Amino acid sequence: MKKIIAFLLLIPFFCNAQDWSLIGPDTANVNEFFVSFLSGKEVICSNSGIYIWNDTGTGWDLCTYGLPVKDADDLNDSTLLIAMGNGSYSDGIYKFDLVNKQFEVIMWTMRPESIYRYNDSLFLTAEGGVYKSANGLSWEAVSGLSNKYCRAITSRGSHLVVSRVDDPTELYLSGDYGNTWSAAAGVPVNIAIPDMSFDPSDILYIVYSGDSWSSGLCSSANYGDSPVTEFYSVGIGAVLCMNDYVYVGWSGDYEMMGDTGGVAIWDPGLEEVFYLVSPPNPRINRITTHPLIDCVNIVCCTDSGTYVTCNPFVSIEDISSGRQDNIKVFPNPAYREANVIIAGTAGNELVNVVLYDVVGNAVDCIFSKQKTEKGLKINIKRNNLPSGIYLLRIETGSGIRSGRIVFK
Repeated sequence: MKKIIAFLLLIPFFCNAQDWSLIGPDTANVNEFFVSFLSGKEVICSNSGIYIWNDTGTGWDLCTYGLPVKDADDLNDSTLLIAMGNGSYSDGIYKFDLVNKQFEVIMWTMRPESIYRYNDSLFLTAEGGVYKSANGLSWEAVSGLSNKYCRAITSRGSHLVVSRVDDPTELYLSGDYGNTWSAAAGVPVNIAIPDMSFDPSDILYIVYSGDSWSSGLCSSANYGDSPVTEFYSVGIGAVLCMNDYVYVGWSGDYEMMGDTGGVAIWDPGLEEVFYLVSPPNPRINRITTHPLIDCVNIVCCTDSGTYVTCNPFVSIEDISSGRQDNIKVFPNPAYREANVIIAGTAGNELVNVVLYDVVGNAVDCIFSKQKTEKGLKINIKRNNLPSGIYLLRIETGSGIRSGRIVFK
């Protein structure tokens, strides 16, 4: 099994492994979290406006223009770029003065979505297409993408990928730094793509949202062309590739297919989803990172606050790297209890059986005693454990073994 592991400036709160710390108010429906490298400000982009930690250090100021804010970026050390709108005639890309707390429109455009820095330029996705700027103040439409409602945008090397979320839904690809574009092959129609992320080996992971039988996570080894399904799931809405792992989040309606929701790691090698300890609100709009925390971390933007956790993915290799032969678990998945048969063990030896969750917390000591007979059968009661994947670590005098139980 792969090992799951969990700079600059410490933020003024403390977060332990597997714990979530709230950033800003827990009432904000958050679309994006941005940290300004020029001003050092943390910016929460929400449906109510932007929240910024005030200069007196006493709390978060809500700055609003009456429109939802989808994204933010730096214009200079005292000014932010803001993508703001919900289909009104006031929608557009704005600049926001951090000193005077004032908004000023730069360009009107319906339903702006994402601001993306790439190759010394800024890109903006919106209902009217994709726009490009060299300085953030003067924008022009990108040829070939006009009048296409575009949302997610990402890149790797000379390759840019943009998702279209109106009819038809498509991916548009550029292999020459955004100069020319073509539609990707093999992308399902009528399924919106709200998020995408490249892993370190140039595999593009793509979220298909909604509640259709094609919804789920896909991947492409060809920069968006010919994606293949990794797993099916309704309600999935966010993806982030970091440290060789694919983190996914659910934005809603996950109950329809029995998915746990919240945050998980997708392991393409094992072809399994490992559900993690989720933030207090499991409906995830966006997964990102906080660049100014001195630990590996992820940030979840939810419809009730922004949450950060440091090193949430402690190593489970020590738990699950043992032999898995001669171990039977039934029923599996289980609802109330499961039976574990461990064959091939010697007699007259100490046996310890501990149940862990997938982030490495020991949740139950199942068995710990000297046994005289060969082999072992134990019964595991679920009690109040939540649904998810659990790992068995079996220590005997002859070595370590591991097994896996799924409680539905």
